[in-house]
Amino acid sequence: MPQPKPITCTRCAAVWRTADAEVVLVDANFEHGDVATLLGLPSDQVPGRSMRSFLAPGALADLPKWLAQCGHGEQSVHKTRLVRADGAVRWVQVAAAPLPGQPGGALCMVSDVTEQEQARGLKRQLDHLRRLDSLGQLIGGIAHDFNNLFTVVAGSADVIAAEAPRGSTPHQLATEIVDAAVRGRSLAHQLLAFGRAGGHNETVNVPDLLSSVTHLLCRTIGEHIRLDITVPDDLWPVRAERGPLEQVLVNVAANARDSMPRGGVLTISAANTTLEPGHLDAPLAGRVVRLVLADTGTGMDQQTRAHAFEPFYTTKPTAAGLGLTTALNVVSACGGHIRLESTPRLGTTVEIYLPAAERPAQPAAVPADRAADPGHGHVLVVEDQPELAKLIQYLLQPAGYTVTTTTDPHAALARCGPDVHVDLLLTDVIMAGMTGPDLAGALCERYPDLRVVYMTGYPSGDLGPHANLDDEDVLRKPFTRETLLAALERAPAGTRKGNGNTPERKR
Repeated sequence: MPQPKPITCTRCAAVWRTADAEVVLVDANFEHGDVATLLGLPSDQVPGRSMRSFLAPGALADLPKWLAQCGHGEQSVHKTRLVRADGAVRWVQVAAAPLPGQPGGALCMVSDVTEQEQARGLKRQLDHLRRLDSLGQLIGGIAHDFNNLFTVVAGSADVIAAEAPRGSTPHQLATEIVDAAVRGRSLAHQLLAFGRAGGHNETVNVPDLLSSVTHLLCRTIGEHIRLDITVPDDLWPVRAERGPLEQVLVNVAANARDSMPRGGVLTISAANTTLEPGHLDAPLAGRVVRLVLADTGTGMDQQTRAHAFEPFYTTKPTAAGLGLTTALNVVSACGGHIRLESTPRLGTTVEIYLPAAERPAQPAAVPADRAADPGHGHVLVVEDQPELAKLIQYLLQPAGYTVTTTTDPHAALARCGPDVHVDLLLTDVIMAGMTGPDLAGALCERYPDLRVVYMTGYPSGDLGPHANLDDEDVLRKPFTRETLLAALERAPAGTRKGNGNTPERKR
């Protein structure tokens, strides 16, 4: 086949000088000096270079089809990707037409449309994020309602178990119901973790975290991949958001699954370590917990590794490209560091460094017969779910407390007249008309030594301005009689009015 010649006629030169594109003469080879800028090459290195050397791998299979169309006298317009000499990928639109007098040749108008494609991609991702946000709000509301239902189920079963003879069938069945409700709470918690981000860090026991998320990880990676988890018993606790941290683990596991379509092994290990300043490319030093997730998958090449944490970057056509970006944001938000090592055909290892927390004091053990121990004082319960308010009364009265319940915070204020003394307020955080912290602030004006315990089925991130409430002052739904009584025992001895009518614990 005769080699194509450069375009040198005046009319063609006028076309490519005024068009918003590059004009290229194409068959097996092509040449034109102005293409050098697009390809990132010196002009003298362009002539004689094969177009195949610049096409992205996915576009190579389409090149013969394009040339065949031109060979049959057909015109066509395609979008494809070119790989520049420096490794950067550019989107181009190629308008090809048969070249008269050059059998098998084509006159192509090549337009760089990278910015337009990126803009379209960002719009798609923005629409996707908006849908995720709406879905997250829906999930958050559903999970909150589930937490309220699980509280009623677990609490009612707890009452039955306490009244039934130990070891009897009713006692065993009631205990199983309580255990099932606790597992249901774990599922609701995972829904919340994916639906909405939290709001503040908490002390997280890593072995407990891995134990609670194991089932979800197994479902994520599938039965064809083996999951091995190894953690020492003396692992330090970390300071992080539990829900988003679970999401990090699942995101990394999902990437590992995609790299092992024919099966493999995902290994998760953890260890205590002390980092010297400057050991990592991050201002992280001192006591840390190092989490390692290693797979035996296909691995990544150097270019993929370099872009792995970039938002919307993905090698999968149906993925959003946000998994590792989310992981990076979550880990960075708690003062940690994440890094990735990968070798093609050998697998990928993700290392997560989390700052260790001071080990919290062990909570006082609650005796098995705690329900028979006498409580003391008057407890005002404010819960907008009537069945839950009634259940709390059932749980507290046998322990010796005097209990008053109401479903409306304004009614609670009205009941607290001059001749009524309240020792402890147990209130929901988010209620119609008045929030729990606002109610506590008003009651603290009347009872300076009022003890306050908040309860909620929402994650911290959905508590709005009250997301900074101390964890020890918040009772998470669902709860059992044991956890409820323990929360009342831990309630601070007194409160003082803080900013925004939010009570603060006395120091």
